[in-house]
Amino acid sequence: LEQHFPDSLPRMHQCASQWFEQNGLVPEAIRHSLTGGDQDRAIQLIEQYGAILLISGEYNALSNWIKAVESRSQTHPWIHIIKAWLFILTGQPERAEELLQVAEKLISPLEVDTKIKIMLGAIATGRAYRSFINGDTHLTATFARQAMEYLPDVDLVSRSIRSIATSLLGDACLMNGELEEARRAPVAF
Repeated sequence: LEQHFPDSLPRMHQCASQWFEQNGLVPEAIRHSLTGGDQDRAIQLIEQYGAILLISGEYNALSNWIKAVESRSQTHPWIHIIKAWLFILTGQPERAEELLQVAEKLISPLEVDTKIKIMLGAIATGRAYRSFINGDTHLTATFARQAMEYLPDVDLVSRSIRSIATSLLGDACLMNGELEEARRAPVAF
């Protein structure tokens, strides 16, 4: 195909990307978008499915995909949030805050709806997680409570992030000696 129909390859990769997405094979969909040169579609797929891919442990792949689209993704808050979470989850939590702040700035002029609340909840949960790693359980609890206020019970992503915030809140309250709140934290979920 590369030798005989090189002009058809980008279109074929985009068709493959769409097929893989429709069949629940998101990593393959992203790979084909990038191979076909469609960074905008790759960004859209990363934004739409990145949190689920994080939960699935696709750290290296996500990191590589974000690097591949970085020059075109500066105005996409989910890309910054996902990249911040990658830093937190791979032992580089000190690199996350700047990215979370960029995401907040990108979100701030937007009308708050369910999608924005989920992003804000993901930011607050990231800060809670980072605070917990750094041993600041009081700040962990503050950010975890904030996250739980934002995160609606609407989809897998929001519920997953909310479960992390709930766990962090329970652990932080337990460590802070707030036993009754620690006991109630799972009920809040």
